[in-house]
Amino acid sequence: MINRLTILCLFLFLVQTIYSQDAGIPFAVEMEEITYDDWPGLHSFSFAEWDEYWVFIGGRRNGLHGFFTLTGFPESEANDQLWVMDRASGEYWSYSVLDFPDEWRDFLRGTNPQYVQLGQYLYIVGGYGKDNTTGEFVTFDYLAAIDLSVLVPAVIAGGSPLSAFRMIHDPRMKVCGGEIHELGDKLYLFGGHDFNGLYNQLGNPTFTQEYTSEIREFRIDDDGINMAIVDYVAVPDPEFHRRDLSFTPAMTVDGQPALAAFGGVFKPDADEAYLHPIYISQDMIEIDGAYNQKMSQYTCPVAPLFDETNQLQYYLFFGGISLHFQDEATQMLVEDPLMPFIDEVTAFVRYPNGSTEEFVLSTKFDELLGANAKFIPASNVPSYENGVVQYDELSGRTLLGYIFGGIRAAIPNITPSSASNRLFEVYATVPLATGEPPAMDDLVHVFPNPSGGVLTIKTSPDFSPTGLSLLDARGMEVLTMRGEKETMFDRLRSQWSHLSSGIYFLHLRDDKQVVVRQLIRW
Repeated sequence: MINRLTILCLFLFLVQTIYSQDAGIPFAVEMEEITYDDWPGLHSFSFAEWDEYWVFIGGRRNGLHGFFTLTGFPESEANDQLWVMDRASGEYWSYSVLDFPDEWRDFLRGTNPQYVQLGQYLYIVGGYGKDNTTGEFVTFDYLAAIDLSVLVPAVIAGGSPLSAFRMIHDPRMKVCGGEIHELGDKLYLFGGHDFNGLYNQLGNPTFTQEYTSEIREFRIDDDGINMAIVDYVAVPDPEFHRRDLSFTPAMTVDGQPALAAFGGVFKPDADEAYLHPIYISQDMIEIDGAYNQKMSQYTCPVAPLFDETNQLQYYLFFGGISLHFQDEATQMLVEDPLMPFIDEVTAFVRYPNGSTEEFVLSTKFDELLGANAKFIPASNVPSYENGVVQYDELSGRTLLGYIFGGIRAAIPNITPSSASNRLFEVYATVPLATGEPPAMDDLVHVFPNPSGGVLTIKTSPDFSPTGLSLLDARGMEVLTMRGEKETMFDRLRSQWSHLSSGIYFLHLRDDKQVVVRQLIRW
């Protein structure tokens, strides 16, 4: 429980460059499309898994919302089906919520709700849609519990799943556009807003809007019949004035479960995205004021991996809407304050000392995708209890998970768009090929790694290098020399303590072979 707000604004150093080489991470990332053409296009939905079936509720069937009063969120494009899908076979089943009582029918067609699965129950909080009892568009104040063990077989059998649903009203749940995750025995509802009325971007007085500017911590006391919100604590801060962010499980540097929040919009005094990442543990909230996130500021698929050996946290971001994009001709980042749709896949790396780098990967979508899509972890990928991938347990090519749905855009800005039904498998291959044969594993040992300044290098009696090169994550030479082994190692050790934090690659060569080791300076 967070009894007090502890905010650490880190200003260790500010890394401004994003590198385009995959050398920035020690593994390769691939996507393979496995789309089923007859699956529906969806985005901004609630999601759950049960007995290998995927469940999608609510969200939208069209693309990005319109910008005028009557075209913002057309009721006709709200998803009015409960979808159950078999990812392995492509079979799917649906049940219309239009057959439900009015109260349920409107809520279950809502967009941008917050949702979390706890065991057999999918809990859905809030969301935005039309309340047909009043004729107004509102943010719902519901907390709904959906028994997946009842819903999935009922929908597959073609029967009504209404008995799977329970709900309560609570004004603290009147939120849309936020995110919710479990940490320990509590739930953390990050940001979002209470939006009521018809959306428009012209400044017309057709809606009211109030951001929560809070992280709301609570538990759901649920005996299967009655439920209540208990142990509620709200932590306010101006940095929490965010919606449409990415919120993901994470790990602390010492291997404890945590949460991480990235991006989100808008600032109170400007239509600008938030750039400082926020890390949440069970006793601390840390705002990283030393780093400005460059890519994927809106909700998009994020795959978290933790390298426990080297205390490295990787977050893979897949497309979405971004403050920057990569110019294909120059390979440089270009800032676009309109925040375009992008196709880039990026790796966000957090080092043991709290510093950060981002890397644009060679893998990318073949169109502008990712916004409000969903990353679904593979059921058999090695993971910690909170779903973060155990990087140390990966070997060779491993299926990390899947990406489904989202918004597909025709052009980056002010664009026609549609809801995507595309489905991708996401793979990581460890280690990234460096030309280092497995037989060389015992030839060179460098420790400690990561290292904050002191570096020890040991080589096998069978390997006596005569050349040394040290490359940074961009592939640029930091140090190169030839000579006697210990002389080269002494010079490397003297230079190492003066280098900036980051990933480096040590190349040692003799007349027969080259041995490469990845080193981390923190």
